[in-house]
Amino acid sequence: MVKKIFCALAVLMGLGIAGMFCCSFFEMHAGAEREMKQAEQRRAEQEAAEAKAESIDYRAAMEDLIVEMNDYADAAAGRNFMFITNGGTGIYAPDETHPRDRVERLLNAVDGALIEDFFYGWDMEDDLPPPAEEQAEQRRNLRLVREAHRPVFNIDYTHKDSAVRGSQRKNKEAGFIGFAASRRELDEIPFGTIVDANARDVHSLGDVRNFIALLNPARFRSKEDYIEKLRRTDYDLLIIDLVYNDAPLTKEDVEALKVKANGGRRLVFAYMSVGEAEDYRIYWKDEWNKHLPVWIDEMNDDWEGNYKVRYWTRAWQDLLYGSADGYLDKIIAAGFDGAFLDVIDAYDYFYEKEGH
Repeated sequence: MVKKIFCALAVLMGLGIAGMFCCSFFEMHAGAEREMKQAEQRRAEQEAAEAKAESIDYRAAMEDLIVEMNDYADAAAGRNFMFITNGGTGIYAPDETHPRDRVERLLNAVDGALIEDFFYGWDMEDDLPPPAEEQAEQRRNLRLVREAHRPVFNIDYTHKDSAVRGSQRKNKEAGFIGFAASRRELDEIPFGTIVDANARDVHSLGDVRNFIALLNPARFRSKEDYIEKLRRTDYDLLIIDLVYNDAPLTKEDVEALKVKANGGRRLVFAYMSVGEAEDYRIYWKDEWNKHLPVWIDEMNDDWEGNYKVRYWTRAWQDLLYGSADGYLDKIIAAGFDGAFLDVIDAYDYFYEKEGH
């Protein structure tokens, strides 16, 4: 009797295990099908986005984004919220499809232009001067910027004292406001005397005689150490990051930075990339580490974790501005005087991708 019961239980248990196995198998199969469908949907969306991109005027789309952001920022801040663009000077040069009136429209939305390695640091190599033809092209591109009386800032990258002195002299001769950075990471305050240090109050970029770009505060011991060391400087303009240790700076932090060590008032700008998404920014979602949204393109080979974006898409622009969670909105809420717009030359990437 016991033997029969045992055998019956064994049969039932076997059926149960088989049933569990079948359920697990079908669940796995269904899960695989779901993943395949999701992958197919993502591919279809990608293809649709790329097909749509064929009709995009990439340069005009970047111009429009900057102008629209400026209009929004002025209204949201209730004051003249300033923009400095970085690189991409070709956007200021008129051509057959982008006439002068479009450039002038853009310049009305921009308060200054920054370039990098105009004298030293060419091609990501510190101390290396650029080719003469590159400098000549940059000067041509900046002609309307200068005519519009917008200041031009330049960051040179150099370790040598002689090159630092050369950078200071050459920037002054060119009419640029220069900064010689010893580290490309822009993560330290240089030693030495600040060029043209003054105690005047600075209310516009036209008042600026010197500046520092310190975009990576990771080498400072704490936020308090970071803020205090910046406060002790006499730079007319600070270009810094919105965030310290994954948290935006407060309005109190930014207000403290607006006073130079000598008592004069200065400007404080926050970094903001408009042409790349960065996987260490506060807007980045964990799920993107597995599947990038269709509006995110390839990684930048020079900067790990930075991805070119289809900046004309609503999804990306919604992350940039238009709500309390927008990156520009957070910059405005923290009391910054303006934003430093990086990777405006993303339009070149998309032209090159199409073979233009």
